[in-house]
Amino acid sequence: MDKLIKSMAFFIGFILFYALMSFAMAGEWQAVWNANSEDDLAGYLLDVTADGKTTTYSVGIDTSFAFFTDGDSVCAVVYAYDYANNKSGPSDVACAAVEPETNRFDLNGDGIVNRQDYLDEIRPRYGSTPENESYSSASDLNGDGIINRGDFLELRKHYGEI
Repeated sequence: MDKLIKSMAFFIGFILFYALMSFAMAGEWQAVWNANSEDDLAGYLLDVTADGKTTTYSVGIDTSFAFFTDGDSVCAVVYAYDYANNKSGPSDVACAAVEPETNRFDLNGDGIVNRQDYLDEIRPRYGSTPENESYSSASDLNGDGIINRGDFLELRKHYGEI
């Protein structure tokens, strides 16, 4: 059993997270780690600290865990445990900043979807395609490959959003 615990601690401590976060939206992140190869691995515990509060998640034998947080940053530590509830030492601590959610329709980044987004980002590029220097994929809101009235109509649907 001591061999298992030492092996698990070394293994997890050595290779903690090869990918800590992948952001889909504000406050969502995913912890991913390599599996432990011990025969009696029962599962993993994930200690997550956000805004000074630590929460422990039992994630079974899965080697990834995704969740939301309202904090500005998040740190995580993984432990493996066996069927006798022997817990390995902690992995290395992995931390990441949580990026604020942005509204993709706020083209000029002023915090609100409004007429200025049209004036600054769509009107100057009107009629452009990816072959044109003035084209911007961010301004092609409907994704049809040309900045035109369709993009204006998409923008209009979100007018006033923050």
